[in-house]
Amino acid sequence: TEIRDIPHGTLVHEFYMSDISNNWERFIVYLPPCVPSAGLPVLYLQHGHGENETCWVSQGKMNFIYDNLVHQRKAVPAIVVMANGMIYKESGDKRELKYRDMSEFVKEELIPYVENKYRTYGDKEHRAMAGLSMGSLQTSITAFEHSELFSYVGVFSGFVQDILTQNQSHLTEKNKESFRENNKLFFRGIGAEDRFIDFFKSDDEFLEKSKIKCERKIYKGDHEWKVWRRCLYDFAQLIFREDN
Repeated sequence: TEIRDIPHGTLVHEFYMSDISNNWERFIVYLPPCVPSAGLPVLYLQHGHGENETCWVSQGKMNFIYDNLVHQRKAVPAIVVMANGMIYKESGDKRELKYRDMSEFVKEELIPYVENKYRTYGDKEHRAMAGLSMGSLQTSITAFEHSELFSYVGVFSGFVQDILTQNQSHLTEKNKESFRENNKLFFRGIGAEDRFIDFFKSDDEFLEKSKIKCERKIYKGDHEWKVWRRCLYDFAQLIFREDN
């Protein structure tokens, strides 16, 4: 996470009107210091509950993590897209968090916007999605509902099954079968002292029963950024590699 005297990537702020949230939405795009002529793969990276699209930069230091890994040739240069997962629907005086709408938002709006504007491959072999805590659940919902979109999935300190509403509609037999066929890497990491560790172990059992393989790492720490930075550091080195 240190700033070093090496080439650094660029952070771009994008704004657009969303049909899904009926609001102006902002997302942040990290562009690596080197852009190959063939294009770049894309990682969609989500924050946790109560946070926003700036947190992976301000607290997660993701740009410095990626700068250092790319410079050391430990990670494939990639675009990283960080969107606001706190999607609200407003009706009169009511304001309701629709965190499950992230799945539709990523498929219908985010991916098309990014791939129309930036030089990307535009296929699932060069797409990944990951997130922490609530963002990990949004990642699981999106990746199981639309497994044809991603080859690499990362769940940091979080959840495959929906512990918030017990709505497991993303985990149908059909979706699980499609996920098994499409997924190249399913990475799951959590801190040993995390208060959600029992849910993580419950997901272990669920995945084993569902015959879904994953790469699983336990770190020293709680539900905190030092764990999530480590998750990203490890996950970034495993994705988009030709030997996968």
